[in-house]
Amino acid sequence: MKHLYKIVLVLFLCLPVISAAAADNLEINFLIDSIRNSQCSFTRNGTVHSPEKAADHLQMKYNKTKKYIKTAEDFIEKLATKSSWSGKPYTMTCNGVKQPSVTWLRATLASYRKSNL
Repeated sequence: MKHLYKIVLVLFLCLPVISAAAADNLEINFLIDSIRNSQCSFTRNGTVHSPEKAADHLQMKYNKTKKYIKTAEDFIEKLATKSSWSGKPYTMTCNGVKQPSVTWLRATLASYRKSNL
């Protein structure tokens, strides 16, 4: 019975860490889905891609590096702003307005967080 209390205590103490990690994963998935569902084109290494192709690419990058990406900010800064191959920044064009992907993603994340307060 004493061991059961220790196990319950350890699990209870781990809950904030687990829930924080789950929240970060939800935010990253939200960002990828937001790109997929946007009407924006995505330029990577000089080639324009559909939102679906862009989301698939970022999902692939995230899947390969998940253990190094702890937060939505990590995802944006380390994976979704520039090509890891060429170093060229990614851009998004929405309604004829071209902007760095980092700008679009930060604004999308801020809006998501504000709506989930």
